[in-house]
Amino acid sequence: MKVVIVLSGGLDSTTLLYEYNEMYEMYAIIFDYGQKNKREIKFAVKTCKKLGVEYKIIKIQLDKLVSSGLMNKDIDVIDDKMRGEKMNQTTVPNRNMIFLSYAIAYAMELDAPTILYGAQFGSFNKDNSQEFIDAINNALFIVSNTLITIVAPYINLKKEDIVWRGIRYEVDYSLTYSCYVGKRLSCGKCHTCKLRLEAFEKLGKKDPIRYAERFDPKYFFQGGMY
Repeated sequence: MKVVIVLSGGLDSTTLLYEYNEMYEMYAIIFDYGQKNKREIKFAVKTCKKLGVEYKIIKIQLDKLVSSGLMNKDIDVIDDKMRGEKMNQTTVPNRNMIFLSYAIAYAMELDAPTILYGAQFGSFNKDNSQEFIDAINNALFIVSNTLITIVAPYINLKKEDIVWRGIRYEVDYSLTYSCYVGKRLSCGKCHTCKLRLEAFEKLGKKDPIRYAERFDPKYFFQGGMY
């Protein structure tokens, strides 16, 4: 069975690709949307080549429409207390709905009944929720009358649960990139770097990627996700 996966090159979607590549004929769709973090695209492509997965890179100039710390080099995305309004600087308005719309069109072209989406428990974004996914699936049936379904297998998993699965499927995490800053070395200080480091720490494993500053998650996260 053909399956389309929205692949970012980050930890979650890469793990998802490894897990389902053993069972299905996978087709990856990768987005260049004007993000500072171009390295994630590079690593997504490397992973596809390593696994023999067909991929397409779609270029969308979201940086021409909206402002976000993920695209604007003048917006600082490193803060030891990423909460509330500060977290909003690391969102791209409507990004995931746009990505999924492209993925749906690609799935229709391939006659693929399933789209894999790496939404995960720890995200504060509403478009990483089961409610959002259900709404998109309902709309998809109304406008296309197809049996295509968007599935998010990790929606109820914590980051460490995903890493645990990745270790089981022998994911090469050295070919993933999560940092908001987008430089050659991950910063080790932004929100997504901290979440990633915390996940490996909880499993007693070392993250194989290189950091400019390897943050000790024990001094930031008290009581897990917030």
